Amino acid sequence: MRLINPITGLPVEAQGEVAERLKAKGFKENEIISANLGVKRHSGNGIIDRFRDRVMFPIIDLRGNVIAFGGRIMSDAKPKYLNSNETLIFNKRKNLFGLNLAKKTKAGSLILVEGNIDVVALHQYGFDNAVASLGTAFTPQQAELLKRYADKATLCYDSDEAGQKATARAINILRNTGLNVRVLTIPDGKDPDEFIRVNGADKFREVVKNALYVEDYLLERAKNDNTDPETGMLDRGRYQEDICLYGSWMNDDIKATGKAV
Repeated sequence: MRLINPITGLPVEAQGEVAERLKAKGFKENEIISANLGVKRHSGNGIIDRFRDRVMFPIIDLRGNVIAFGGRIMSDAKPKYLNSNETLIFNKRKNLFGLNLAKKTKAGSLILVEGNIDVVALHQYGFDNAVASLGTAFTPQQAELLKRYADKATLCYDSDEAGQKATARAINILRNTGLNVRVLTIPDGKDPDEFIRVNGADKFREVVKNALYVEDYLLERAKNDNTDPETGMLDRGRYQEDICLYGSWMNDDIKATGKAV
C-alpha cells in the first residue's frame, strides 16, 4: 500500500513531483526554493522536493493562515521531523503546531508534546488542548502564547535523553511565564501517539490526571538518573548534587516571579 501525502496528494516517496507541478503552474525554481518546497540537486542541475518520503502537516497560525509545513519521515532516516525554514511569515519560535485549534479548548489547560503526529492523535481522541513546540527548542515566545489561552500547562515530551533535556529547559521557561506546570510521564517510554492508539482515551486521561508537579518530577528524575539499573543502588552523592541543582532552579523561579512556587 502506498501512503499518500494529504497535502500534495502524491505518494510520500515522491522525489520531484511537487517542484515539477509548481513549475508547471508558472513558479520559478528560485521561488520554489525560497518557499522551502524545493532544494538544488547535488548535481546542480534542477531542483528536487525538500520534503521527500514524509507525511506533511500544514503549520497554521492563529488567524487560520497556512504559514509553513512540517514533514514526518516515514523511514528510519533523520531528522524525524523537518519544518520549513523561517521566512517573512514563519518564525517557529513564535508559533505552536495545533494552537489554532487548541485555543478554543474548554479544558483550562494545554498539553505540550514534541511531535505533530502526537497532536493529531490526541485531537482525534478528544484531547483538543494538545499543541507541539515545532521541535524541542521551546522558547519564551511560545510560553507567552500558551499563557494567552491557559493558566496551566502539562509537559509531555519523549522519555529519551533529548526529550528529558527538553523537558528541563521547558520547565524553567514555562514557570517564568507564570504558568502552573506539571510533567506527564508516559509508561514504558512510549510517545503520546503510540500510547493512546494502543490504550485508548480513558487510559491517557488517567495518565494526564497523574501528571507530577515540577518538584515531584525533579525528585523522581534525580532518583532515576542516579540509580544503577542492574543493582538498584542509588548513588547518593550524585543524587544530592542533582537535588541541589534542581533546588537552585526553584530559587531562580522565586526571584524571577517574586513569589514562592
